[in-house]
Parts: sequence; C-alpha cells; structure tokens
Amino acid sequence: MGDRGNGDANIRFLQGPEATQASGGEVCPSSAYVSGKNSLFCDILLMTRRCWPFLLLLVPLLSLGQSSELRGAVRDPNGSGIPNARIELRNQDTGVQLQAKTDRNGEFWVASVRVGLYQATVQAEGFRTLTRDDIRVAPHYRVQLNLVLQPNTPTR
Repeated sequence: MGDRGNGDANIRFLQGPEATQASGGEVCPSSAYVSGKNSLFCDILLMTRRCWPFLLLLVPLLSLGQSSELRGAVRDPNGSGIPNARIELRNQDTGVQLQAKTDRNGEFWVASVRVGLYQATVQAEGFRTLTRDDIRVAPHYRVQLNLVLQPNTPTR
C-alpha cells in the first residue's frame, strides 16, 4: 500500500491478502502493521474481537456490587423509639419491595439495597402512616433514614 516513516519503525498500511498474510491469517481491524512484528494495538483488537461474547457475560456481574445498606430509626414526637414499626421500601423504578421491622429501640437495618430511588412507607400501631419519596441509594453508601411518626388522633 504505502510506507510511512515513523522514527525507527516502518509502518505500512495494508489491505486485502497482503494484510491477511502480514497478520498471520487475520486482518487487523486497524489495517496497520508494523513491519517485522505485529503491533500490540492490532493484537489487542483481534483478541477483543474473539472475546467479546465472554466480555458481555461479565456485565451482569459488575452490577452485583451495586448495592448499599439502609439504616434508620422510627421515633415518636418526643424522640422515643417505636418498636415493631413496619418499614416497606419500594424501588420507584422497578417496583421491587423490601421490608423491615424496628427493634425494641425503634431502629432498623436493611442490607443489600440495590442502587436506585426508593419510597419508604412506615406503619405502627397507634400512629399515622408515613410515606417518604425519593430516597436515593447510591453504590457502597450507607443511607441513614430517621423518621418521626405522629400519633393517631381519634376522630369524633
């Protein structure tokens, strides 16, 4: 095709049968061949072309690590913990729901929460239901969610 001087290396841009023969039977996608040896760039491109189906299989594995944890407390207006409050987390994008219950101190913990935007709904006997939207869970980040429930006042 043509020679271009590049310092010590002589780079030739090849096409067709000449490129196939120079690269050992495979055509380098870059059509560049460094005379005397295959270029590292060409070898990487050829390897990537052969391995791309296997690389695609790794993509779901990368998302496995994309989770976090959510901790928090459910309290009354006086600051006392509310035991046995039910917390439901709903992913606003996928609809997947996670559930937790507060301990005797009113604290809760949810492990392995997938990254996304969540809605939290908290219910406890004798208190009004509380819903909080747009709770953002980021990868490898602990979310602290402290909620205050108002007492359920009887209607007359």
